[in-house]
Amino acid sequence: MSYLSAEPFIDKQKLNYNVSIKASGNNEVLQLKLERKNVKLYLGEVVLIHGFRASKEFMVNSALYFRFLGFKVLIPDLLGHGESNSKISFGVKDSQILDELLSQRSNIRYPLFFVGNSMGAVSAAHLAAIRSDVSGLILLAPMMMFDEAAVNYINSYSPLISVFISDQVIRDGAIKALNNADVSLDQTDIKPIISSLKIPTLILVSSSDPVAPFSYFKFPQGRNITVVDVGNRSHPGMAVISNNDNEHIQKWLNSNAILELE
Repeated sequence: MSYLSAEPFIDKQKLNYNVSIKASGNNEVLQLKLERKNVKLYLGEVVLIHGFRASKEFMVNSALYFRFLGFKVLIPDLLGHGESNSKISFGVKDSQILDELLSQRSNIRYPLFFVGNSMGAVSAAHLAAIRSDVSGLILLAPMMMFDEAAVNYINSYSPLISVFISDQVIRDGAIKALNNADVSLDQTDIKPIISSLKIPTLILVSSSDPVAPFSYFKFPQGRNITVVDVGNRSHPGMAVISNNDNEHIQKWLNSNAILELE
């Protein structure tokens, strides 16, 4: 499994980026502007996990954000993505490899947080379920069950394909792909896993995102789960942390992370 690792850069006074993403013919611009005087510093490490058909490079901007906040970062390529070998395992078996990777490292900086985008949220949830040293999860547009996510994604972002292929054919193809990877459809349903975890979880979703809609993520009251609708965002755009996301993440971190002593 290929990965990138980087230390915090707390000596930087500003962090600015603009990311332009094309989705469904629309140009979506995501912006982040931070100044050191307005940002708290935290201790720990963040593992950032990308989504389906992406790679570790898709999480680099968000990794810059967490480095600016004082975190060390680890950014892996999921199996069958980027520079990692083996076949795609749809986030499920990736969690086992990531667990081995983390267990072999002697320099993990605690507290440890996982950030998962789309299919990466499947890995993050499964990984949190098998490790006892995780302090919290941040899930960015976590994927629904894979067959439903495939249908919604193709209908929204590949409309020409959906004209010629029915929803049922897409579902059948998604399930066949899972079977070929020896992964069950139920294993891609992370809602039961999230509900069973006893660690704080922040879920950022958009009511405009058909792949991970806000209405899908409803959990019983009293859980350590916070679900936030971040407004009008595409599914691809949810991999990038924006100014609006920053407000919600820092508020959550203030309650669930350790501040660095100044």
